[in-house]
Amino acid sequence: GLVTFSPSARTTNFVNSGNGVLAANAETTALPAEGMTSNNATDMAILVEVPGVSTFAAVNSTTVTRLTDSFKIKNNTNAQIAFTYTVVRF
Repeated sequence: GLVTFSPSARTTNFVNSGNGVLAANAETTALPAEGMTSNNATDMAILVEVPGVSTFAAVNSTTVTRLTDSFKIKNNTNAQIAFTYTVVRF
């Protein structure tokens, strides 16, 4: 179907996505996310998925650090993990 948004509606916009593998207790280099700041969580979301891990465990297995125009993902576990991420702007 056709969806029409008013000019004042805030719509979600794709910013970036990717995947990788992190060693135990390792952190990514800065991953690009144009418009990201350390305090704009109400404007941009970072969705991190750790395939094969329950939702609760996945939430606790990673930490996201917001930077200017980028962010980092840290593996908080003692095992290697694979991950995917998507960044969207509200």
